[in-house]
Amino acid sequence: MGKRLQIDFVEIKSVAFAEKSYLENGALYIDKQELLDKMQSDMFSSLQIELVAPGEDVRLLGVHDITQPRVKADEPEASFPGIWGNVKPAGEGRTVALRGVVVTELYPLKANLKYILDMSGPAAEVSHFSRHYHVVINASPVAGIDDVAYCKALKQAALTACVCLARLAIETVPSESKIYELTPVPPAADGSRLPRVAYITNHLAAFDTMQFFYYGISGQGILPLLVHPNDLLDGAFIYRYFYFTYYIQNDTVIYELYSRHGLDLDFAGVVLNNGQTVTKNKDVCTMVAVDLAKNHLQADIVITNKCGMHHLQLEQAMICEKCAELGIAAVAIMPTVSSEKPGDLLAVVNPHLDAVVHSAYVETITFPRVARLIGDSEIPSLLGVDLQGPFTKSTNLLLAGNLSELGDFYPTTDTELIRKEG
Repeated sequence: MGKRLQIDFVEIKSVAFAEKSYLENGALYIDKQELLDKMQSDMFSSLQIELVAPGEDVRLLGVHDITQPRVKADEPEASFPGIWGNVKPAGEGRTVALRGVVVTELYPLKANLKYILDMSGPAAEVSHFSRHYHVVINASPVAGIDDVAYCKALKQAALTACVCLARLAIETVPSESKIYELTPVPPAADGSRLPRVAYITNHLAAFDTMQFFYYGISGQGILPLLVHPNDLLDGAFIYRYFYFTYYIQNDTVIYELYSRHGLDLDFAGVVLNNGQTVTKNKDVCTMVAVDLAKNHLQADIVITNKCGMHHLQLEQAMICEKCAELGIAAVAIMPTVSSEKPGDLLAVVNPHLDAVVHSAYVETITFPRVARLIGDSEIPSLLGVDLQGPFTKSTNLLLAGNLSELGDFYPTTDTELIRKEG
């Protein structure tokens, strides 16, 4: 038998600090000092936890990563294997996930990208993260610390918080329980079979602090990998800065392919590809990725998407071209390829790219004045601007959630969350 993963989703309706940590009737109570003690590191000169609710007049600055609290019910210490805790295969057994609350890391170091998140107002309308409660980790590095050492400590603190919070729900009756299993799909009585669909997901591990990890191993320089979809959903893959781990935990392409598996398609599996910065390497990696889809997964169709930035549009175009050469149908999901004019941010033109799913757009909006700022104010893209507002900026490379695989309006299992006004 293959991997069988059960994810129990528990709805969180409110979050507050209390004298002890517990979960009751959808209300999450957190012992602040107890959690701080578990998250503390010699790499931090200061460590703060702040709670932010939907609808608050708050702007988060320097958002680094956002992660859904999760825990392996039978072995909590293996909840993020190879990255945090014990090394065990992910993607099987029972996982408990808190829905409606996230752990959010703020990143005070200088970097190319610094995201902000408004919890109310016009900017909140175009990021579903404004509809979550946030357990915000605001940790300052000790003087002279290496950026990589600080990032590692920050990630450990965040994952510690995720596991500690989700553990409170292990005995809770879930609001929804989902099973994910790649069961064999036999041919029909007439010998026909459903089309096999492979998913090539492109991510980016560019340098030490801006990269992803798979079972704790850096994605820098790796060739494409055949991975079980459950591994991606279940903690084997995390980001360190630039992109949000939440989007991997709730990859809706995987969710959708699972929901249709055995009905109108045969979900063949996943190829994980790291975006390259050198054109020749892009050519090699996309060739390997498509070869894996064709000759190892026996795919008839490939769906390819990417994390943010236009850089990886080239990977997607190359994948579609190589799929055409091997007789595989392909579709590319590309966020932020348009703003006012359709296709004005499309970086590639290729005859084999005859269809693009445009999943979001770049929008210029006015960020209003807010009552409260949380996080570091040194954001290169906003130098010279009063970060408390008001200011007018493009959402591209600025708004947390804008560079998801499926764009600003990323469809997730949290779409039913209702943002509270006032």
